Amino acid sequence: MKMIVGLFMILLVATPAWANNHPESMAAAIDVVQPYSADQKDAHQMAMKYVAALNAGQSDAASAMMVMPQTERLQDKMRLMLVRQMELIRGGDVVQSLLNPVRVDGDWALVLLLEKHPKMDRNRVKLNALLLQRQDDAWKVVPAVVYSDPAINVSRNLAAQRVQRWYRRHQQALRSKYVAPLLQGDALPDAMRHLARAPVFNIERLRDPFASYLAKVAKHSEKLLLQRKTSLASRPHEVLEDFDLLSLHLVAIYTMDHKRVAMLEDSEGKGYVVTVGNYMGKYNGKIIAIDADAIHLVEEVVNPAGRLVHKPVVIQLAAADSGATTK
Repeated sequence: MKMIVGLFMILLVATPAWANNHPESMAAAIDVVQPYSADQKDAHQMAMKYVAALNAGQSDAASAMMVMPQTERLQDKMRLMLVRQMELIRGGDVVQSLLNPVRVDGDWALVLLLEKHPKMDRNRVKLNALLLQRQDDAWKVVPAVVYSDPAINVSRNLAAQRVQRWYRRHQQALRSKYVAPLLQGDALPDAMRHLARAPVFNIERLRDPFASYLAKVAKHSEKLLLQRKTSLASRPHEVLEDFDLLSLHLVAIYTMDHKRVAMLEDSEGKGYVVTVGNYMGKYNGKIIAIDADAIHLVEEVVNPAGRLVHKPVVIQLAAADSGATTK
């Protein structure tokens, strides 16, 4: 009888060392034995409420369930982390769900969290862990960004370090148990799975690297302006539309029949009289106003993005020698 008891004690002591060398056989031993203790149940329920608040986009509720650091810098980092995490969840980039194992050590607990990234080509399923601390008989989530807060100081708390060491020691077995089945038999490593799918290129739509972008924009601009002129073919063509605005000089502004008119000269000294509503310049420039010392018109030009826009132009009387100036 003593021999049997002694053999049983030897097997009991030797089991942890054997399990560490065989993580795949240890996967069944990492779950906390059911039913949970009261601390484990409370910690798991708090983690469930926290994840539910994140998924619902309730930042105030989620923030109330987190440990608030003392330093203002860490408080700002925690808020930014929370906003970023909710944006990823709202956009469908991250889907979170809790797992059953809960590790409790004093006032510290660790709950396993499964993160799915549907939009990623690699590492679509990740195993993570939530660290919780009990404060005033209530469990609160401790985000990684506040580990260094003086009031928390996770690195110097023995209980917090023990639950984290437990997670690191069993991480490989936990992944084999919870992550591997979700890969649905895809045995290719992440890098190889990425290389197995070659990207598809449409060669006809690729831009010629030797072609000038400015030349392409200029060609598009000419085509767009030509289409605009064609659409305005019903309007009579005016003489000053054959001139560049810089070749015209404003020499006089006076009143005729209770409206202002302006006199311009070309480079050969020939004069022209215009009023509001006339067109001038090669870019469909329409005179919209004439004041005491300038002509105001609007041209139709193509911007660098290839869009037809209206450009205001002013021809000053005082700057007759310099021609048109653009505001």
